[in-house]
Amino acid sequence: MAGRDAVILSRVRGLSGILALLWLLLAALPLRAGPLPVAVLGSSDQLRAEFAAALTAVADQVTLVPPAAAQLWVALGDDAFQQALAGDRPVWGVGIARAQLLAALERGCHCSGSFAENDPHRQLQLLHWLFPRARRVGVLVGPDSQWQLQGLQDSARALDLQLQVQAVTDQTSMARQLPRLLAHTDVLLGVSDSALFNAASARLVLLTGYRQQVPVVGPGEVFVRAGSVASSYSTLEDYAADAALALTTFRAQRRWPQARFPVHFSVLVNQHVARAYDVPWLDEQQLQQLLGGTP
Repeated sequence: MAGRDAVILSRVRGLSGILALLWLLLAALPLRAGPLPVAVLGSSDQLRAEFAAALTAVADQVTLVPPAAAQLWVALGDDAFQQALAGDRPVWGVGIARAQLLAALERGCHCSGSFAENDPHRQLQLLHWLFPRARRVGVLVGPDSQWQLQGLQDSARALDLQLQVQAVTDQTSMARQLPRLLAHTDVLLGVSDSALFNAASARLVLLTGYRQQVPVVGPGEVFVRAGSVASSYSTLEDYAADAALALTTFRAQRRWPQARFPVHFSVLVNQHVARAYDVPWLDEQQLQQLLGGTP
């Protein structure tokens, strides 16, 4: 009897091994042919609708379905991304704070996504194209933007630029240190840091720069419209095109691309401010191509 039990147990174990092997083989196969069922999750109906329209315009192999019927979820913004992680689908996050996305990956989530922040290397390249004779680049960094320094220093060396870095803790210390920094700077690079560069600090940064005749590049679209010279940024259509690439990768490889700055991006130039600093008129699409983007 004991011998028969041992034989049965051995067969069960063998069957379990075969089933596990089959599961691994199936997981390695591309997702089934036909449109890929995807759900878009977001904080508002309007945002979901606009992103869905942009996504389907560039991803013809995607069909949008309710979350329960989807194989994959695309989550728009930090809140939707955090909620999606509690579900049981692979998640691509769109415009997610870098710290939040990396923390989720460290916890082992079946997720990835595009960062909300602008690529600091791309921003420094843009500055260099706009001001090729500038050598001293001022950078204000706070606790939330320290992570950008190493990459900026590497990029600066490659472009033969000197970074003048000033650490600040808040907007009060920023107001005190900014004039001193600009006195030793040719151009100020605004980094992605909403605690430092926001609607409340825009007037301080831009007017101080203008008074000291130091142009500002970055940190994003809002600052350019307020008086910064130029910035790269990602539109909703850029994020949708980036998500389409990620979905194509997942369909072929059953895994997401690495978390990243958006591959697709746009460039905005404030032509009036650029002329005030004697920057020749430049076409935004031309700048986008110079930075490696696709119009």
